[in-house]
Amino acid sequence: MRKRKAIFVALLMACTPFAFGSGAQAQSPYPQGPYGTPGYHRPPPPPPPGYRRGPPPRAEQHYGWRKRGGRLPPGQGYVVSDYRRHGLRQPPRGYRWVRTGNDYVLAAAATGIISSIIRATQ
Repeated sequence: MRKRKAIFVALLMACTPFAFGSGAQAQSPYPQGPYGTPGYHRPPPPPPPGYRRGPPPRAEQHYGWRKRGGRLPPGQGYVVSDYRRHGLRQPPRGYRWVRTGNDYVLAAAATGIISSIIRATQ
């Protein structure tokens, strides 16, 4: 009886690490910083003393370029290569049609100066 009890206790002790885990936790690939869980970033620093924000931008300033003689901002709209399909005339040499919003803009390819603006109907 005593031998059976000793074998049972030995077997129970041998199986304990498998039942409750190894005791060691897997280390996270992300470092645990002083600001909490991984992915939590430090808040931005406060503004310097005497700093004042300017007034918010006005909506009219954003569309100030939409006039004849204005300059088309880089990356604004997309170039229309099949102008006839859109009902537009062939652009003169050095110009291109650009669709921006609900308008077609004829602008110089080199400088972006707007020559004419046509409202899109499609």
